[in-house]
Amino acid sequence: MSYRMVAIDADGTFVNGGDRVTPRVRAAVAAAKAKGVHVVLATGRSYDGAKLLCDDLGHDLGLILVNGAVLAEGLDEPPFAHHMLSTEAGRYAVEHLLEAGYAPFVYEDPLLGDRIAMGPGETLMPRFIAERPEAHHRCDLLAWVDHPTLVVVAAGDEQGLKSVAVDLRARLDGQAAVVPAYYQSGDLWVLTVVNARCNKAAALVEWAHRHGYGLDQVMAIGDGDNDVEMVAEAGLGVAMGNACAAVLDAADVVVADNDHDGVAEAIERFILAD
Repeated sequence: MSYRMVAIDADGTFVNGGDRVTPRVRAAVAAAKAKGVHVVLATGRSYDGAKLLCDDLGHDLGLILVNGAVLAEGLDEPPFAHHMLSTEAGRYAVEHLLEAGYAPFVYEDPLLGDRIAMGPGETLMPRFIAERPEAHHRCDLLAWVDHPTLVVVAAGDEQGLKSVAVDLRARLDGQAAVVPAYYQSGDLWVLTVVNARCNKAAALVEWAHRHGYGLDQVMAIGDGDNDVEMVAEAGLGVAMGNACAAVLDAADVVVADNDHDGVAEAIERFILAD
């Protein structure tokens, strides 16, 4: 089978334990693009987090951002799809996270700007703010969320965020998708609350249809809970060696982990060797 598109998760997949793309992975991605294959970054990260990878791998990477809330042909292109969170769901998520002791962020519509609203408290992601301080707007979050927003985000420990996610899903059933996932540094996890239709699998289908590809022409590579549906939906689902049990169960094949060039292995075996 000739694969025309490959969707690749970021943290735990594209990047290794040191938050770096290895030379072998970089070379494999370049070779796939030279062969005419669409390489798509499929991540829970926003534009800021994706930029670090695109600066390394090329601004022509296709983008599935914020777990499918934003889709774009490249970092320098406007989104061709963006799915907003309702005012009611956003306000409830912010209120619940604040009550649970977290310091949430709220991203505005990417077509209106790139500000990120946040409360006055400390954040667990100081580097995130330091990299682009001009984007961060300190305010009364509950007062600010009087309109649809792109996503509500909170950072914390895995157990705590997964517990909060259960509560939010029960309250926001049908109104929002609530996704906890590993972040790119240390033991930090990030929870995202987005439009209910958003997940990487739905975005994968939207991206493939836009370019006229059947899903049998698409390969997807991932490691975490938010990759399960995407890996299951793709014509070839690839689990990293470090993947969680659910991704391993959903995958067709397993490659090396993110510290041993698993992404490069998948591209070399199933795209470049074709």
